[in-house]
Amino acid sequence: MPFSRQSSALSLGALLASTLLALPARAESVVDVYLLARQNDSRFRSAESTYHADLQRLPQARGALLPNISGQGSATRNDLEVSTDAANVPAGTANFNSTEFSLSLTQPLYNSALFAGLRQARAEVRRAEAQYAAAKLDLIVRVAETYIAVLAAQDNVELNAAQKAANGRQLEVVEGRLDVGLATITDVHQARARYELDVAGEIEASNTLRDTRQGLSEITGKLITSVASLRKDAPLIEPDPPDVEKWVATAMAQNPSIIAARETAQISLEEIKRQRAGHLPTLDFVGNARSTDDQGSVSGNSVQTDRTEYGLQLNVPIYQGGRVSAAAREAGYRYSAAQQDLETLRRSTERATRAAFLGVVGGASRVRALRQSVIAAESAVEAKREGFEAGINTNLEVLDAQRDLFISATDLLRARYDFILNILRLKQSAGLLSEEDLERFNRWLE
Repeated sequence: MPFSRQSSALSLGALLASTLLALPARAESVVDVYLLARQNDSRFRSAESTYHADLQRLPQARGALLPNISGQGSATRNDLEVSTDAANVPAGTANFNSTEFSLSLTQPLYNSALFAGLRQARAEVRRAEAQYAAAKLDLIVRVAETYIAVLAAQDNVELNAAQKAANGRQLEVVEGRLDVGLATITDVHQARARYELDVAGEIEASNTLRDTRQGLSEITGKLITSVASLRKDAPLIEPDPPDVEKWVATAMAQNPSIIAARETAQISLEEIKRQRAGHLPTLDFVGNARSTDDQGSVSGNSVQTDRTEYGLQLNVPIYQGGRVSAAAREAGYRYSAAQQDLETLRRSTERATRAAFLGVVGGASRVRALRQSVIAAESAVEAKREGFEAGINTNLEVLDAQRDLFISATDLLRARYDFILNILRLKQSAGLLSEEDLERFNRWLE
């Protein structure tokens, strides 16, 4: 009997077909999972809240440079008793109310620390935007990784079940041949050992599937029990442009994490200027308007006073006990650390970009090679079975051939998933990843 994909329990085609039949009417697509994660993933929602919080740094810094106006008012009850020896000074007692209202204004004209703080706040907003963009890309990749982990675990359950069925049939064949003296007890023990290992492997694969589904629940806040499978004809696209150096250059310029680290270094540089400004004078325009109404006096007459003051206020720092110099030195060291962190990130991003690029280029070839490997392994299983029935091959050779087919099928499925993830990671490193890439992945699903 010819060994075909329809007849082989370990056939990749049979695996995918059985997977499709096992799916319920509504399997969650990767876009479905992503939309749920946008709403419910706690890590992304935290990044979103942090982004909106960081945006408030700029209006705060601007507010420090705008006029500061404050008003005060008071109402007082006065009980006076005046005794004097001077003939021209009235003496006596008086009981009266008095009120006072004042309005003050301060407008910074020159304050180097405040101007450095404004530049610093602008850099903080740019960093917040870059960090939020990085969080969006990270969410896309995490959704894809978690989704593919479920697909891989689901495939592993199917493959383990198929291998167990194949080895179970081989065990039945060997036991039957033992009864008629055509096999040895060693053959039976070998077949039974493989079958028992398959039983244990199937349990382990089922546990892994439950855990990966829990991973989807963790990121979406919803229990997802079924996902759509990857189509057999999912395309193997090549990087565009096909030049790794261009991808690296794009990553250095557009990777949001690098942009955020660059802005962190700029913030540290402005912090140095802000701290050094503690040695510089400040100049403010100040104004005061005060109105006092005393509704009585010892002489019996009420008194109302209105006073307006305005002018320039210069503050020249002379000595602060070395605090400003120490703060400036601290800021200098933090700037140096930020530069080193930026360089570290640039190097790791370059490495990740190159690895993802090579993963895409090499992944396409690997998938094609493994497809042929599965076909060859299927033929080998059929040949070993026929040889075993003819007495040419041993039972162990049949079991090994079935194991090799299982390994090849697993490697093929894993290679297809790795290829997709490398595409997404390459675009993530280059800062080019978008929801459209996730939608393209979605179109590759059944």
